[in-house]
Amino acid sequence: MRRSLRWLGSLLAIAGSVVFIVFVVRTLDFASLRNHLDARSLGALAVATLLYTLVMPLSAFAWQRILAAHGYPRPLFPLLAIVSTTQAGKYLPGNVGHHIGRVGLSIALGVPLAILVASMAYE
Repeated sequence: MRRSLRWLGSLLAIAGSVVFIVFVVRTLDFASLRNHLDARSLGALAVATLLYTLVMPLSAFAWQRILAAHGYPRPLFPLLAIVSTTQAGKYLPGNVGHHIGRVGLSIALGVPLAILVASMAYE
């Protein structure tokens, strides 16, 4: 059952991505976009993309260090998976979905609730 849900989730993510790409290609006015494409803009876009790409790994690394400081060292990659997976919850009303998701996934990973709550409070 879990394997089927993972495949279904992956399929939905891929389908959503394809729909989004098709929508952008059909609706974006590429001619007006060309006016803004110069070396400075592309350089700024590259730097912004690089920095944004580092947000999730740095957040997971910081959380890993906080957990370790509370006496519960964990490997980085499971924590990175939790942080990355739950980020979509930020866009739910109230901006608490990512916290709820992180609590659920962390408890499933075996993180003690007291340490989890303390580490999230430090963040």
